[in-house]
Amino acid sequence: MKKEPNENKNNKKQEKENNNQGLHLDFIINNSFENMFKYKKSQDSQDIITHLPHFFNNEKSIFYLKNLEYNKVVHCFDQIEIKDNCETLFRARKSKNDYYELIYPIVKIFFYEYKDIKKLDKRMWYLLESDKKDFIYETNNEEYNLEQNDIIKFGQRKYEIIEKHINNQIKKENNLSDSIFYKYYPVYENNNNTKIICSICNEGNSNEKNPKIKLCKCEKYTHYNCLKQKVKNIGIKKNKNENVTSYICKKFECNECHSPYPYTFYISFESGVENKYSLMDLEIPENDDYIILESLNTLEKENKHNIKTIFVIKLSDNEIKIGNAYFNDIIDEDNSVSREHGILKYDKSNGVLKIINKGRFGTSVLIRNNFKLKMNKKLYLQIGNVYIKAEYKGGKNIKEE
Repeated sequence: MKKEPNENKNNKKQEKENNNQGLHLDFIINNSFENMFKYKKSQDSQDIITHLPHFFNNEKSIFYLKNLEYNKVVHCFDQIEIKDNCETLFRARKSKNDYYELIYPIVKIFFYEYKDIKKLDKRMWYLLESDKKDFIYETNNEEYNLEQNDIIKFGQRKYEIIEKHINNQIKKENNLSDSIFYKYYPVYENNNNTKIICSICNEGNSNEKNPKIKLCKCEKYTHYNCLKQKVKNIGIKKNKNENVTSYICKKFECNECHSPYPYTFYISFESGVENKYSLMDLEIPENDDYIILESLNTLEKENKHNIKTIFVIKLSDNEIKIGNAYFNDIIDEDNSVSREHGILKYDKSNGVLKIINKGRFGTSVLIRNNFKLKMNKKLYLQIGNVYIKAEYKGGKNIKEE
């Protein structure tokens, strides 16, 4: 029996829709990570665009890799197929309730130490906005709800929300299930060993309130109070406006080995007591909701020092402006930070804190867990120098097999 023209047309349309359903991925690779944050790029840093075939709903997990030899994105269906010349980006799989799950890392690395901060660039970041070539003007990722221990990147500058105080509630400090960094435990002397003297005051006595510690690579110990006073004497610049108090120490490091100091650290004594210590005294709002942002970037270029910046932000109905210009509440003078880079908005009625991007080089948030992409939604991601546009296309709901 011959099919009617309308029937053939409908069948072709349905077949096209079925073939178009699934996860669609576009990749852009920049040849130089540093050039991603420059207005003028060199000729050898041209972007490479890869459009991979979409991934059908009846497929199992697919691994997406960057081939280092040819500098392009490839995919495979089994982890044993991953070759030595490939760097694994993530894997994707179809899950229940009609969403795709983007899984990173494949082998979970739960925590980093402060010396490993640069390795965060190779983790997966959620981009609030993309301005990369064919992704331009597609700004679906306009807002993001921030939580304690979230790590935010303005351009290439990284900050962690080390404390979020909402409605007199605060998360347990440095809960290892939430924080990406280990608690920092320095070397300290046991049993008040008076033979170990402080390199600053040349005395040997110590106690739990003022222990002798070693925060750097040097073999010298210092009293906690002596080191704190030394940092203070170096100069902590304090600026305050209506909503933000900023603290900047331009040499937050050991004078000899140039190891960066942690802002806070913990000591577990033989008595079973664990104490928290801080090298800066912060002015905390007494009756207001607030967050504390700590900079994670360290400068290791010639003639530069490790800089520590901390912002104590009082949350109110006023928007908190972020950028490198003088009129912002949070000022970061890095070249990758725009004059008006972003905005923090706080809704006191529900305690929700949102961040909105306005910067040329984007604002992103580190993804900690598997990311769920729902039907007919798209998002932008970044892993190192690879930009990713992920979109789950589908018409009607697709039942899980």
